[in-house]
Amino acid sequence: MHSAGIRITRVGTTRDRLGEGPIWDAETQCLFWIDSLAGVVHRLDPVSAERQDYAVPAPIGSMSLCRSGGAILSLQDGFHRHDFASGRTTPFAPLGLGHPNVRLNDGKTDRQGRFLAGTMHLHRSEEEPVVGGLFRLNPDGTVARLVGDIATSNGPCFSPDGRTFYLADSSRQTIWAFDYDTATGTPRNKRVFGSTRSWHGA
Repeated sequence: MHSAGIRITRVGTTRDRLGEGPIWDAETQCLFWIDSLAGVVHRLDPVSAERQDYAVPAPIGSMSLCRSGGAILSLQDGFHRHDFASGRTTPFAPLGLGHPNVRLNDGKTDRQGRFLAGTMHLHRSEEEPVVGGLFRLNPDGTVARLVGDIATSNGPCFSPDGRTFYLADSSRQTIWAFDYDTATGTPRNKRVFGSTRSWHGA
């Protein structure tokens, strides 16, 4: 399909239950993505078309590749380390959320190697307070809670200069923008960047 110079083609042959979180690994020239509900990490070499699938605990919210090998996964109860060679997934930084309907969801790594991931609060009524928020996993393994009142974290990303952080709250059909302190990894000045209510999506 061609439109305004953009070409869209299908990559791979998977039929994911919930495919998301694509990551391009510049070192290996391979594409990674996850099947959140099935609990699978895919790795595709676009040149050879060889694909490898790695089973991980489901549901998986997002992942971040590690320079030392393997990946950090945002899972139900916190951040976990996955070793592609052994296939083992081990707890790395539990959050202790303590709520059966709250889990880590989408996340993104900043240029300094800090992994920011937010939660989703499932089956929440309008009157029920939001549990969870946005968390930062630092390279030394420590975790900080950055922002509260995020019902369903999705689509986090940074501006090209890394100084603005964007985060969608799908439940509220709102995209937030924050000033991002690259020295400390702290988002501030939360504001509405856009609303998708009129489009019936987030």
